[in-house]
Amino acid sequence: MAITVSQLRDLLGQTPEGGTFTMTGDALGITGVQQLFETYLPDQTLTITSAVVNVTALTVGGSFAIASYTGLATIVTFPVDSTGTVVAGIQIPATMPGWTIETTFLNFSGEYLQAFGFDALNLVLSAVPSNGSPAAPAAGIGANFPFTGAEGKETISVSATLPADPTADYLLSAALKPGLSFADLNALAQFAAGVDFNFIPSSVPVLSTLTLTAIRVVVDPVATTIVTASIDVHLSDAWTVVPKLFEFTSIDVTFTVTYPTAAASVSGILVCAMEFGGAELATSFYVPELQMFAELLEPISLKPLLETYLPAPSGSIVATFEVAGVDLVLAAVYNGGTGGWNFSGQTLTGQTIAIGELIAYVASSFGVTDLPPFITGITLENLNVSFDTATKDFTFGVTGKIPVGANTLSIQVGIALLSQANGSFKKSLNGTIVIGSATFTLDFTAADTGTSFTASWTEGSGQTLGFSDITTALGLSAPPIPPDLDLGLNAASFTYDSQSSTFVLAASSVNYGKATLAAWKSGGTWEVFFGLDTGATVNLANLPLIDKVLSGLDTVALEDIGVQASGPNAITQAEATTINGLIDASYPRIPDAGMGTGFPRPGVVPEDRHSLPGRRDVGAHERLTDRGRADAHGTRTRRRVAADDVQPIVHDRRNRGHIQSG
Repeated sequence: MAITVSQLRDLLGQTPEGGTFTMTGDALGITGVQQLFETYLPDQTLTITSAVVNVTALTVGGSFAIASYTGLATIVTFPVDSTGTVVAGIQIPATMPGWTIETTFLNFSGEYLQAFGFDALNLVLSAVPSNGSPAAPAAGIGANFPFTGAEGKETISVSATLPADPTADYLLSAALKPGLSFADLNALAQFAAGVDFNFIPSSVPVLSTLTLTAIRVVVDPVATTIVTASIDVHLSDAWTVVPKLFEFTSIDVTFTVTYPTAAASVSGILVCAMEFGGAELATSFYVPELQMFAELLEPISLKPLLETYLPAPSGSIVATFEVAGVDLVLAAVYNGGTGGWNFSGQTLTGQTIAIGELIAYVASSFGVTDLPPFITGITLENLNVSFDTATKDFTFGVTGKIPVGANTLSIQVGIALLSQANGSFKKSLNGTIVIGSATFTLDFTAADTGTSFTASWTEGSGQTLGFSDITTALGLSAPPIPPDLDLGLNAASFTYDSQSSTFVLAASSVNYGKATLAAWKSGGTWEVFFGLDTGATVNLANLPLIDKVLSGLDTVALEDIGVQASGPNAITQAEATTINGLIDASYPRIPDAGMGTGFPRPGVVPEDRHSLPGRRDVGAHERLTDRGRADAHGTRTRRRVAADDVQPIVHDRRNRGHIQSG
């Protein structure tokens, strides 16, 4: 068991002025101290010669020897516990003769510290409690900084335990008890020449004598420079802003100096205590703006808070609120007319949000269990919540990503839970999903299964949509659609089933009628089908080579043109049956027997190409027409061209022929 402060004073008092102070590792009754002595000190004994003992301050100064170094100046300190009655550990700083330390247990070079005002390097042996943990033995470094205060020249000794990685930043720090007094804030310029620390607003009371209570310095050993320095100063004991409402005690300021490549800069935060309803609030102010932030250190009733700070019929507060294990920044506005509060909030930046926990929260809190299962596939990026205490209505806004195809798309889902007279809740869903620059509106009533969802889009201001936009957004390889086929889509809708990995889009084109794009996963590969039905007419008499053969006719045209393309693999009959079942009969479908890959090359109609459902076969005698020729009197006649008239050029497609090149 650790000895008491009273027992330590008795031990220190046994050493005469200028004599030799000795102490064994077990004298303090602290395991960490005994381990420190066993590891670093000869004979497991601390020996200080020419000792100067301060029984009141619990220090021993004098000369110290360690490793190959002798005659090192030291002031040994003995930290105590929070009650001030029990010894908690020991710290032994030894001032080195230069700026290097070379021992079997520690090697360090700190010459660069001189550039920042430090005048000595220390080897520090310590065993002190840290963050609630008991004292543990450590060997580190320290440095001395000369500071001129109200009592004259003082020495501030900061120390650091070096990290295992020699390239990592390390922290030099010191807690100064009872602190160093100084006259005004301009004295802090000793830490950063040219920096003005005197920017505390005049409304903040400042004592005539200030106290420096702590200093922390972050050092980059690779760049051999200081990164930041934080300086804690006690400014005042009390500060009344509004009597009985905003009264603060123990006002401290933390100055943070940053050291970029140019001149150093400084910022400040006031830290003080405030009591409310018997509970303490940790309060801080950014200076010089004096923007206040307060945090309860323990729960309190909300009612007295509102009655004290918002006695008027309307007002607002800001707080944090937990939904499904996630903290939300919450704002509350009181409506005097309805007598209710409207709470709204959103997640903090960088929080991880589990969509499953949100769904479980909605189910347990509101009895709503029929949310669409596809929502569980959303990776949440943000969550917005609002609640009206007058109507009892809740709304949740979910923003995130959802896997569609081989990629993820941005999705937003709104869940409104409307309070009913019988105490139950009625859900209302809405949402959007983005493909390229087009925003699709989710339709939660159109899906056939719980794992699918449907969305639609209509051309609007600033929104365009092409099939390349769709395939790129889905991470799919587009079928070889001719690049000059400008579809000019003006409306589209799609259904995606996450369980079967099937995407079917139906679209209308300004230029070419109706189009279909279907994608599905088969054997680990995404297959794609593109179909187009159009009423466009192509005049063959205007085509090279063909125009010579058809020179006797005024116009020969192909009507009711259709386009089909697929890839990367052939579509089987079974796949055609499944996918066609998802495509409206009025839109292009896959041939019933399946189809090969690619897009028909110019002049070739694939052998496995069939007519689309609901469309007539393209027979030459039905598609080639003479639009009329002027006779000797200038009168045009109109006749249908028989298939036999053009046999050298076009064979009837119903007989699986092909268009020849001449």
